Amino acid sequence: VCASDLWPTQVSADEEMRFVADLKQLFETAHRLIVRESDAHADLRGMGTTLTMCYIIWPQMYVVHVGDSRCYLIRQETVKQLPRDHTLSSHLAEKGGMSAEEAERSRWSHVLVNALGAGGIEVTVEVHKEHLEIDDVVVLCTDGLYRHVKVDEMSDILLRELELAEACRSLIELANFRGGHDNITVVAARCLKAQGPQKTRTI
Repeated sequence: VCASDLWPTQVSADEEMRFVADLKQLFETAHRLIVRESDAHADLRGMGTTLTMCYIIWPQMYVVHVGDSRCYLIRQETVKQLPRDHTLSSHLAEKGGMSAEEAERSRWSHVLVNALGAGGIEVTVEVHKEHLEIDDVVVLCTDGLYRHVKVDEMSDILLRELELAEACRSLIELANFRGGHDNITVVAARCLKAQGPQKTRTI
């Protein structure tokens, strides 16, 4: 398969449904491979992972998501989580069983209801489409970060620092200072105006 077929730089309205289906299939294939390895090796039994990916075909961003890693869109001083966590507490909040604030503090916030592998027979892959604007900041992070760093703190550091790499290091240091014990991963990109024929670029 040609790389341009897997990772297109343009998608027409007619092609979008197939493109989204292909993104889901990538995650479903990963799920099956993890399950196969887990079944084949006793020491890997039950292994699994969360996965959140962003694919940008300007100005559209496709967030492909399984689990409780997060994607945030920061626009000026407004922060939006895309999409919801696949945890028991998030599910209960969605059904009205608790508030969003209670879900964040709940002991069920660590319990995944959807993951790659982890003994599950099937996986539900969620794809969220978002329109981007110049100066938007996109953030991908694991729960090791957001359980120790509040969203407004995250936004403040990312918007204050000119270099996003330095901002990511500051966020990881802050999470560790507050007792971070899980893996702490954060990736950030800012949408900028580009010089030349390409109208925009993301770094």
